[in-house]
Amino acid sequence: MTSGPGAPRSLTSPRPLATTRCVRRRAGTPFRTLSWTVVAPLISFYNTGRRIADAQRSAGIPVTCNPVVGLLLCFVFGLQSLYYQAELNRIVDAYGAPERSQVALVG
Repeated sequence: MTSGPGAPRSLTSPRPLATTRCVRRRAGTPFRTLSWTVVAPLISFYNTGRRIADAQRSAGIPVTCNPVVGLLLCFVFGLQSLYYQAELNRIVDAYGAPERSQVALVG
């Protein structure tokens, strides 16, 4: 048998294989990762409702946007977007701006 870089290796030759290493993982790692993919959007939906309520307060109209309602509606066919858009439309209507015009935000 010839030796060198192009020579075939014997099947019995000792060689460390990458697949023989033992990889240790913690049992909770996948659950932690998956939990953040669920928890982060829920926090975002709640904070969106709070910001819309703050915008209604700044516009001088009664605060009708409830972040808890928006959070619960995300479990009912994803209706939080419809609810939040209706609440945002109340803010634009309070300024009395014509359709397709920009509303100046002063804050």
